[in-house]
Amino acid sequence: MVRKKIDRETNFTIELGVKSDPIQYRYSFDWLFHLMAEEGVYNLQLGTFTEFYSLPDAYFYRLKESALSKGIQISSIFTSHRELGGFLNPDKEFAEITKKNYQRMIEIAALLECPVVGSSMGSVYRDQIEFRPQGIQSFLSFIKEMMVFAKDQGLSWLTLEPMSCYAEPPCNSVELQKIAHELMQYHLSQPEKTVRFGYCADVSHGWVNQEKIIIENNLHYFISSFPYLYEFHFKNTDSIYNATFGFE
Repeated sequence: MVRKKIDRETNFTIELGVKSDPIQYRYSFDWLFHLMAEEGVYNLQLGTFTEFYSLPDAYFYRLKESALSKGIQISSIFTSHRELGGFLNPDKEFAEITKKNYQRMIEIAALLECPVVGSSMGSVYRDQIEFRPQGIQSFLSFIKEMMVFAKDQGLSWLTLEPMSCYAEPPCNSVELQKIAHELMQYHLSQPEKTVRFGYCADVSHGWVNQEKIIIENNLHYFISSFPYLYEFHFKNTDSIYNATFGFE
């Protein structure tokens, strides 16, 4: 995870951090915090996991204390999977669970004194792709509610990840800009009541069709997110953005 701060005229500062999902069920957070401190990396993006939304407040207070004991700041929270994608599902029960869990993620961020949470929009069923436009509109209505709820909880930003597949919007720069414009205008219309919206982009994401033809390459797609960018993931990928992996 890399977080950026921009003075649009002259300065561009990047703060390096890591996302926690690679240790999921393999190592403890205490181990990760110790390793980060040894390496001089002090920003953590907390990745979600199966039990995340159901754990009591006391667990997160302990997690915050453990991080602080090593000088680690939990700078943001972001989903590790597509578990908050219920608004792209035609079964309304999924949306209800997504709303409940998204609200809990915001509450957890408040417990951790973390100013930012985010997720991907989710995934439309490939065999029901016609639901995509309705799903996007449902998500946008929902995220506007969450922008108000997050403000009440003391947060500053909500973020969204641009993806690499038509079934997982947004998947191209035009769509990315349209969604960002709507949510930024919503914030500007009532800045005292809402948090800001931005993207948590990924340098390894681009758009390739079913014939494996690149429609929009990852560099162009990434650059298109810059006016709305809060943080980004720095990962390696293959030539058609079909897999992500590390660097050697």
